[in-house]
Amino acid sequence: MTAVSGAASALPRARVPWVDRGGGGLGGDGAGRAVGAGAEGAGDGDDAGAGGDSAGAPPGLGGFPWERAAALGPFVLADGSAAAEQPTGVRVARDRRALYVRFDCADRDAWGTWRRRNDPIYLEEAVEVFLAPGTAAPRRYWELEVSPLGVLFAARIENPTGRRAGLVADTGWECPGLEWQAGPAGPAAAGERRGGGQDWWAALAIPWDALAGGPGAPGGPSRPPPRLWRANFYRIERPRGGRPELSCWSPTWTEPPDFHRPERFGVLELAPCPSGSR
Repeated sequence: MTAVSGAASALPRARVPWVDRGGGGLGGDGAGRAVGAGAEGAGDGDDAGAGGDSAGAPPGLGGFPWERAAALGPFVLADGSAAAEQPTGVRVARDRRALYVRFDCADRDAWGTWRRRNDPIYLEEAVEVFLAPGTAAPRRYWELEVSPLGVLFAARIENPTGRRAGLVADTGWECPGLEWQAGPAGPAAAGERRGGGQDWWAALAIPWDALAGGPGAPGGPSRPPPRLWRANFYRIERPRGGRPELSCWSPTWTEPPDFHRPERFGVLELAPCPSGSR
């Protein structure tokens, strides 16, 4: 694993707005909805996310106003050499209960075969969030992934050197109260494949309480979460018969791509709680 020459660049920063959620939770009845070819039987496992509606908006969010969330900059290849060929958009928001993240993925060939929680979906296709409190490059952080089939991978990461060597992933972390979902978007949501497109979305509601007692022990039932967080957002795109594309919000400047470079995590600043908000 090598770092790309000229890798010293400013870290991206984003302000995470307070958005009142309104409505119910993400999780439905667990009946996952397939996205694209090779997704037959989605939902047969015990951790497939609930399906979306025909507009591609997660109904379980109860009308969450994603238009009020912050839209992060476009994804680039992990080595920073160019924009991703198959674009990914990310929006983030927060309230007193959780951090909300939505990915929107343009995809010519969305697929997956894994069905159960903590299956190695990173070997196929997935979107990922790496997250830790504070401003220092973290050596402990959380990793959350969702596949096009709505399968979840969740782990607490110990990365004492800031490199993959010696990294330990604890998949015993349950992340209590976590909500996640994935489904087709655009024409794919209506069962159409215009131009071969199989666009999809994934969304998570990550409870602050579930992060209490973990890396840095942020937040908790009686404490608000820290104002500043280190985070990165990733996409693993592996078109069948094509070249893999690994992209991210903040490039890790590595070739071959390596997402576990916490010094390259960007910075999220949480908007304060509005007066009178619950």
